[in-house]
Amino acid sequence: MVYKVDRLTRALADFAKIIETFDANGASFVSVTQQFNTTTSTVTGPRAD
Repeated sequence: MVYKVDRLTRALADFAKIIETFDANGASFVSVTQQFNTTTSTVTGPRAD
């Protein structure tokens, strides 16, 4: 769990690698203040409106 994604990493490629590592180890990712949650089979994230 993180407060904001940019506190974890600023590069999208690095974020993707982190999520892959979490998935490979059965962990999930949740951001407290942003709509990122990998605990379900559908990964949710911010929408581009």
